[in-house]
Amino acid sequence: DKLSRIERFFYDEELRLRKKKERERRREMRSEKSQEDPITAAKKAWEMMQKDVNNQWKSYRPASSNKPNSGNTTQTPGGDPELARTPIRELKQQLRSMGVGNVEMHCMERH
Repeated sequence: DKLSRIERFFYDEELRLRKKKERERRREMRSEKSQEDPITAAKKAWEMMQKDVNNQWKSYRPASSNKPNSGNTTQTPGGDPELARTPIRELKQQLRSMGVGNVEMHCMERH
């Protein structure tokens, strides 16, 4: 009786492991499918940055206006807040390292 309980435990454990492996395998397949090419990713990053810059300009008030800024939120519109603060030069370096050529970068700047 005791032995069968131990056997049962190992059997259950084996099943659990198999299920876990199967889940992980599925997850890997899914993430491979959803991986976007660097150019699309770069374009998204670029658009995010543009949006952020525009929003910062919108919320910009010259110092002369002495009324307190009530809408004092420094929220970046979606996405990675790190990207929003990235200077253009660094962003371009990052894109280059992802394999985006100068031509694509010019295209992104023009649009």
